[in-house]
Parts: sequence; structure tokens; C-alpha cells
Amino acid sequence: MNKNNYWMGIILILLGLYLLMDRVLHFEILDMGTIIFLGIGLFFEVRYFKSKSGNENLVIGGLFLTMGVLRLLSDFPILWSLGLSSIRDIPLGISVGLFQLYIFSNKDSRVLIGALALMIFSIFPLLKFYFTWISSEFLFPILLIVFGVLFLINALRKDS
Repeated sequence: MNKNNYWMGIILILLGLYLLMDRVLHFEILDMGTIIFLGIGLFFEVRYFKSKSGNENLVIGGLFLTMGVLRLLSDFPILWSLGLSSIRDIPLGISVGLFQLYIFSNKDSRVLIGALALMIFSIFPLLKFYFTWISSEFLFPILLIVFGVLFLINALRKDS
């Protein structure tokens, strides 16, 4: 298969999807920041899946893809109220990359625990925004319970 035809086909499909979304949903996603984030993320993801080596490619790719997708989602009026900011969403992107590393790599439970901890850390401000009754003083005990359950499940799995 000719690589030029392959990439030209992908570019034409993506351009067609963009134009279709612009016509149907009436929002513009052709923001250079979004395209750069998605392009870098896809580059690192393809780089990992082509060679199946370099686990850091998954983490970096997950970070940039998450940042690009969140910038895309912030164009929707309903999701705009989430207050997505690039600084606060970096831990979420890293957790997505670590979760990909857990799924496609050697299934190390420490990677999964780190991914879940970062995900909870980054989603908590959004939950606090929508559910005002959630207080910071509940976060630490809840995290202790979650990590305790994870360690207990891991210990029980190793015993059997």
C-alpha cells in the first residue's frame, strides 16, 4: 500500500468530518491550539502502536489527546460551563496516558493506582463545581477508602 495514499485518505476523511460537524453543529473547531494538541497526541499514539515500544509515548500521547479533546468539548455551549482550563486538566491527561499504559502494556497495578489517583485529583474540582455539598474535608477519607479497597483487592488476587 502506498503511504502517500494512506495519509491522503486520512486527511480527506478528517477534513470531511470537520466540514460536516461545522455544517451540522454550527461550531468551529478549526482552532490552531486544538489542532496542534490533537496532532501531537495522535503522533505519539501512532508512534507507540507502530513500534510497540517506548511506553512514554502513550503517556505523552494521552496527555495531548486529552487536552485536544477537552478544547473541542469546550466549544459546546453546555460543556463550556465546566470551566475547562488547560492547567487544571493536565493531571487528567496524564492519568489517561497512564491508563492507556496499563491497558496496552504489562498490567502493572501501580500504574493503575497512579492513573486513578490523578483522575480523582483532576475530576474533583469539576464535581465540586456541580455538587456544592462536596467538601474538601471529605476528600482525604474517601481517597483512603478507595486506596484501601484497591490494596485489599490486589492482596486477595495475589493470594488466590
